[in-house]
Amino acid sequence: MNAKNHPGPKQTLDDILNFKSEADTLRVSNDSRQKKLEIIAKVSKSVSETLDLNRLLKRITSLVHKEFGYPFVHIYLVHYVPQTVEFAFGSGSRAKFYNEVKVSFDIHSPIGLIPLAVRTGKTQLSNKVSTDPQYLLYRPEESLTSSELVVPLTYGNQILGVLDVQSDKENAFGPEDIEVLETLSAYIAIAINNANMYRSEVWRRQGAESLRDIALLLATNVGLKELFQTVFKKMMALLPSKIASIWIFDTLEEDQKPTQFRLVSSRTQPNTIKKPKNYTVNIDDVWFSKAIHEDQVIIRLSGDKTDPFYQHGYLDEEFSAIAAPLSTGGKQLGVLILHENSFGRYGNEARNIAASFSGYTAVALENARLSAQSIDQAWVATILLQVALATQTLTTIPELIETIGQLTIALVGGRMGALLLPCTDTQHLSVAAVYGKTSPKKDDDPINIIFHDDLLWDTCQKPVERAIPAPAFSSKFKKAFKLRDNETVYLFPLVVHNQTLGILMHISKSDAEQSEPIHLLGKQRFTILQGIAQQTAINLQNINLVNERQEESYISNVLLQTSNYLVTSGSLLCALDRLCQSLTCFVGAEDILILQRKDDGTHIVRTHIISSQANIDDLSNELPALSFDTLSENDVFNSPVIKPYSWYQQLLSRNPSTKSSKTDEIHTVIAPLTVPGENYGLLIINVRQLKEKDKRLKLIHEIANQIASAIQNNQVQDFQHRQTLLEREFQLARQIQKTFLPEKLPAIPGYELAVKWQTARDVGGDFYDAFEVKPGYTGLVIADVSDKGLPASLYMTVSRTLIRAIALEDISPAQTLERVNHLLQLDSSQGFFVTVFYGIVHHETGIMEYCIAGHNPPYYLNHAQKEVSSLPRGGIALGAMPDIHLKNQSIQFQPGDACVLYTDGITETFNSNGMPFGNPRFERSLAKTIDVSAQELLDIIEQDVKTFRATAPTSDDTTILVIKRTQD
Repeated sequence: MNAKNHPGPKQTLDDILNFKSEADTLRVSNDSRQKKLEIIAKVSKSVSETLDLNRLLKRITSLVHKEFGYPFVHIYLVHYVPQTVEFAFGSGSRAKFYNEVKVSFDIHSPIGLIPLAVRTGKTQLSNKVSTDPQYLLYRPEESLTSSELVVPLTYGNQILGVLDVQSDKENAFGPEDIEVLETLSAYIAIAINNANMYRSEVWRRQGAESLRDIALLLATNVGLKELFQTVFKKMMALLPSKIASIWIFDTLEEDQKPTQFRLVSSRTQPNTIKKPKNYTVNIDDVWFSKAIHEDQVIIRLSGDKTDPFYQHGYLDEEFSAIAAPLSTGGKQLGVLILHENSFGRYGNEARNIAASFSGYTAVALENARLSAQSIDQAWVATILLQVALATQTLTTIPELIETIGQLTIALVGGRMGALLLPCTDTQHLSVAAVYGKTSPKKDDDPINIIFHDDLLWDTCQKPVERAIPAPAFSSKFKKAFKLRDNETVYLFPLVVHNQTLGILMHISKSDAEQSEPIHLLGKQRFTILQGIAQQTAINLQNINLVNERQEESYISNVLLQTSNYLVTSGSLLCALDRLCQSLTCFVGAEDILILQRKDDGTHIVRTHIISSQANIDDLSNELPALSFDTLSENDVFNSPVIKPYSWYQQLLSRNPSTKSSKTDEIHTVIAPLTVPGENYGLLIINVRQLKEKDKRLKLIHEIANQIASAIQNNQVQDFQHRQTLLEREFQLARQIQKTFLPEKLPAIPGYELAVKWQTARDVGGDFYDAFEVKPGYTGLVIADVSDKGLPASLYMTVSRTLIRAIALEDISPAQTLERVNHLLQLDSSQGFFVTVFYGIVHHETGIMEYCIAGHNPPYYLNHAQKEVSSLPRGGIALGAMPDIHLKNQSIQFQPGDACVLYTDGITETFNSNGMPFGNPRFERSLAKTIDVSAQELLDIIEQDVKTFRATAPTSDDTTILVIKRTQD
């Protein structure tokens, strides 16, 4: 060895000491890393056992602060609705202050390590914040911070929050801290996500329980005040809210358009603000009117200050609000609103909760309104019944008006009133009788005074109730009834069978600025006065009937005879022919023309004519609608119209050969052939010397009504005949359909088969089949066509025939269904498709090879393990697409096992509340049937479905086919 290169004792000792120092450093580093890994494991284990979010965050920050020794440890959570990152929990001297002032950052803030970490999803480190432009100083005390490390808490692709660690020393964080905290953040994110899901489930359960409680309150008919407060309490427990309130329209009457919202109930958080007053606001002046216009839940937009609570100082400028319309059965009643004193507090979950509670609240409001309305109607009906009883035996007009007047003043109030009757052949009305406070002087008695006021005559011509201020009348009228300027005259036309007999006039003080009588009197008094007027009209008609008994007896006999014509004739054409012949005697008709309107409404077709002057052949078979432009729609379709004879001549002027020598004393009467909701045409009759009050007008009108009824009855009979034929066709279709289903299921040694098939209509789209494919093999089919009724049954027949025919070729289930799909696609213009399950059972081995084409996967009942499971889903339905590819699958029956094939009519059976039977409920029912026979299984399922559906109708075809391997 060369002595020159040989190390001396001193050098050897230094090397040994250096090696030992490096080894010690490495050992310390490894020990530190091991310790931190142990801390990570400890923290992750601790947080994974906590589902309460607040306890979880407290536990995390406390452990990180304690175990790692970081001075300031904070967790911020991301809130995506307001786009903020908000302080949630922390350890260290700053945490308490952060929590009190609710520290938060805008996600899109250009400055700040925390918003930057959320936006980028990457860890942000600043070991010298004093020179870092991204560092955001929240308050002066934070100037002590020298280093900051922000680690995003990421679960999947979503940033849940950040772990923010700060130190008062520069360069406090190194790569090892980043690595450790990023590793720890993954565990923290998982724990936070689990806590969020747990909290969401708890929140949803509380929401469901709250809605159930509200539904129970509705069932007990609780008062609205208590119900409103319960709704507020439940909602404020689920959603952040400083004020909850209900605003309803100023009027809920169907014939009046609301213009204002009225605050009817509210609730505030305890010890926060005073309860708001009962404000009234214009609908167009508030933001939540949008919920009414769009009929959906609305969340207030930032900056919209059209809010009554904000305007009265109950809320800060950046507040949140959500409004849900109160509507039921298509009727809108108002809005349900929540307010919170910070922005961005409501999202989609809040929409759903608000919509659910508003639905129940609207039902309660409508029920209360209808109940009050029923009570009012019952009281009014009782009053009007007493009026009818008090007047039914009266035989003269003065007696009638005296009794009516006493009742009117007692029930409605007012000073006086009168009965005005139209004069014959003029537009004048005379005073027939008066009631109330009249002058004792005979010279001042207004009876028999004749008036020609247009206001009175307009009421007769257009019979609607009116309220007219006293100054609007003529001086003669005001003097006769001593009207004062602050009084209003109510005019109620007396109408019976579309004929105005006169006017019941009532005078009282009221607000002359209003014009509608229902607004001036109030709905209840208006209804009473309206009922009194109707009863007066009926009694007046009865009195007139007594006075005109002879004429009316004649009219009755005529109507009876014409009715017999219409009833006893063999056909409608014969009946109309006999009726037209008799009208020449009944009303002195010289020409009779019956015109029937076409279905398209563009022409009126002549059906019968008897003319002393014109030849039927001279008239066109059809008359255009333009020939009747001189008639107003109201005249044609409501009551008979009197026209000069020249109008009739003009109607026939299309044929030059039609001539006439009629005189001016002949009038043309046009009566509509109408029944409620239907217009069948016109009855046109020419008569001589017709007066305005001529009884022949009424007779012609009644005959026209009888003709219209006869036409309607004829149409109804035709419809019923066609309906009967159609029902017979459906019955025949059902019988044919049943012939395509197995009359009896085949007997399979060692197996049980049972089936239940029921259609929603006479015929349906469900079908099943069971047949021998070859010795020792049985094919099972269940299918559902994409429709119901006759079209679906026809498609079912084709599908069943194709499946049976191809299946017998001894090919696999998938090949069979693929070939059936190809054949169905050859003619798929109607857009039908069919879902199918087809399986082939090998008797000896118990193996069933099957294929599913879009159908509900059957349930397999494992007897040994007492389990119910769904078979895997298959491919696409047949007939939907060309060239589909399906695959075969298989299962093996063990003794006692069963397979339940079914159509979606089972799981989509709905109860009266609109809830479906569903797969979970179906599985629970099947779990009860593992140890029973195939037929008993069907009986149990049928009973469970029937119990669930209760009184609700069957909405879809239902089929269940069960195969069970016996234990022998």
